[in-house]
Amino acid sequence: MNILYINHYAGGPQWGMEFRPYYLAREWVRLGHQVTMVCGSIGGGNTGLDGPFVNGQRRGWVDGIDVIELDLAYSNHDGLFKRALTFLKFAWRSVLLARSC
Repeated sequence: MNILYINHYAGGPQWGMEFRPYYLAREWVRLGHQVTMVCGSIGGGNTGLDGPFVNGQRRGWVDGIDVIELDLAYSNHDGLFKRALTFLKFAWRSVLLARSC
């Protein structure tokens, strides 16, 4: 099965981000599924990808998971308006990615 997992905070515990999406995706890969994870860029966090952003995203493999990181910087120190706008942009770009899969 192909699984598209969209989570703004995705990453692994070793990268200082939300770890539940990482462990779920890794388990799905272990069970034989193809997993693509869409996530955002979080200030102070790291998705495990280190290549440059091209057209607002970078893509690579992390522990068998196809990771698409959107270049949408986010921090809890941002104001309410900026955080809301970032989440709306993330949602919109995720919908566009889902439609292209």
